[in-house]
Amino acid sequence: MKTQLMNRPVEQVIASIRALDLESVKVRLMDPELGKGWTRDYADGIERGYRNYLTMLAKYQDHAEDILLSKDVDEFLHTHILPDDQVLGRLRGGIPESICIMLRTSGRSRLRSKKRG
Repeated sequence: MKTQLMNRPVEQVIASIRALDLESVKVRLMDPELGKGWTRDYADGIERGYRNYLTMLAKYQDHAEDILLSKDVDEFLHTHILPDDQVLGRLRGGIPESICIMLRTSGRSRLRSKKRG
């Protein structure tokens, strides 16, 4: 049985991805003590990769398990979603629900794949 990753049209999800304010994620990752000490240019590039990853998940739901991401895009993803997971009330305001579902579903698939491999 296929898992539906979104409950909205792909175009709406992509618009939500484009509208995400990811500045706080980049600032955290640029912090040398709390984050990774990334430069602004590097963080901007990884943000583009993250948005591309989310867009690919939205467009190619049937292949979500096969969509790979780099280590730093994965770091960006976790820096973005973990605070929202820890404070569920922010989930609705911080990250659109359809994107949360996509990330959780693709994350579980990646973990299953790692355990098998």
